[in-house]
Amino acid sequence: MHDQAEKDIAEDVVAARLGEEIGKLKAWFQVPPGLGVRLHILPRQPGDIEDDGVFHFAILGPDAASDARAPSKAALAFLTEKTGPHTPRAYPNAVLLVVPSRDGLHAVKARIRDARAWEKVEADLNQMEGTVDPARKTQLQAKLQAAKQSVPGLLRQAYHVVVTVSEQGQPQAFRITVSDGPLFEAVKASQDARIKDTALDADALLPGGAYPLWHEGDTRRRVKDLVNAFAANPALPKMLRTQDIYDTLADGCAKGAFVLQLTRPDRTVRTWWFGRPDEAVMKDKDLELVLSEAGTLAELDSALLAQGRLPGLWPGDTLAVRQVCAYFQGGHAVSLDKGGYEEPLVIPRAELATVDAAITQAVVAGTLWLINEPASLLGEPIPAGILTEVAMLRPPPAAINVLELLPAALADAWNDSRTTGLAIAEALSRKTGQPLPWKIVRDAINGALRAHYLEVEGGWPCEFSAAQVALREKKAVPPKPGRPGTGETVSPPPQALFKIAEAELQIHELQDLAEVAPELLNLAASQTPLRFFVQIRLGDGQTAPLPELVEKIDTVLAQVREDWRMTG
Repeated sequence: MHDQAEKDIAEDVVAARLGEEIGKLKAWFQVPPGLGVRLHILPRQPGDIEDDGVFHFAILGPDAASDARAPSKAALAFLTEKTGPHTPRAYPNAVLLVVPSRDGLHAVKARIRDARAWEKVEADLNQMEGTVDPARKTQLQAKLQAAKQSVPGLLRQAYHVVVTVSEQGQPQAFRITVSDGPLFEAVKASQDARIKDTALDADALLPGGAYPLWHEGDTRRRVKDLVNAFAANPALPKMLRTQDIYDTLADGCAKGAFVLQLTRPDRTVRTWWFGRPDEAVMKDKDLELVLSEAGTLAELDSALLAQGRLPGLWPGDTLAVRQVCAYFQGGHAVSLDKGGYEEPLVIPRAELATVDAAITQAVVAGTLWLINEPASLLGEPIPAGILTEVAMLRPPPAAINVLELLPAALADAWNDSRTTGLAIAEALSRKTGQPLPWKIVRDAINGALRAHYLEVEGGWPCEFSAAQVALREKKAVPPKPGRPGTGETVSPPPQALFKIAEAELQIHELQDLAEVAPELLNLAASQTPLRFFVQIRLGDGQTAPLPELVEKIDTVLAQVREDWRMTG
């Protein structure tokens, strides 16, 4: 009965049951989220798979069954055609197909036919109720269930042929080992698939890198073309996410590996270097990657001029404007430490006007301090004629301790408990040996006014040109200097507000103090600040210490704190 029933089953019945079984594998066909892959289950025609450069993963039906190393005509059509034989795909490297093998499909169909035959036998036996041996019926049920239960596993095993383009650009079919895990994971694990799901290195996208993206003599390429090349060129790996390529290029620009340039419709130009364009800019069709040796910066981020931002720009704590101009004159390169080896970094060219604009912005923003004596500027515009090649740039000076403005620390700025902003600025500049910018002095005076150490007579705040406004010390808070010239002073306020413990300590007592200092801080932390002021006195009060001795002691003190020096 079974053999005859099997012969009587029509092919379209088997095909219909096969379609139902394939539909039950839908969950197995799914691609894990977040991979950037577009999934197509049983597309009907090549046009159902877009030709847009995005990675496409398609599960084809029985009509596309292939043998390993011999993709079927139907599979080839989906792989190479956009809508028909006369419209080839522009991005074939972004298409990956999985089809059943011919042998595997034959085995599945045979098992479906077997199961369907047992169903027919069961139906016939049910019409003979009462005359069928129960043991025979039990045996029939076992064979029917075995046939049905084997179909899903056989069908999974049948879908083990991958069709794609090879590294040489030819269609290829190869086998994979499938499991109960997602089918796509098995495909991705195959080296023959050449799938890359991690970010690239920016250097690999440049001339001489790992990938053939540039022609000899090229100095610029559109970013969109570089990204699409991975979908179009079979010699490149298959990138799951085009966003990874955009991110790699953005990271490379942020590290200064090249210049990104966008020419607007009005022909004006924007450039990025050591900066990261936003996503909309990165995906603009007109954005270009320009090699640094051929690039000219249309704009220069003023923050890049700060000390420590650009490699090789600052030789020390001062930087001449002429050195900045030379850095961006073109044809200049610096060495980057890559951890065990050095690599050159080419600096793009920038016009002098672009460099001057960046310096001006940095000075106005307070990023750079410009000195071209007598001019000293920070946080304000640069007057015409001051920004010359001999002007010097420095990092902004440290904020001035407000107690450093008072007579005890800055006596030559005061006369009969009165002074002016100009006198304070000049005295501080003499003390530091360089003309301080008015902003730093003004901020210190503002702090002293807020802290009630000074009172103002006249209009305040003011610009440097009006710095003759009179100031006087508030006698209610008589300060005295602790360590002049270091920005740290001792100011004994009213005893009702502070408690002070003073003592002359021996060396072993200093060590004891260091041991109990954490306990003192813990005791005071929850209620009020506790500070330590240290005064070291050298000399007997009759003969001045030798300068050589003072210098040696200063060297030792600098080991504790860099700016700690003997004064007086």
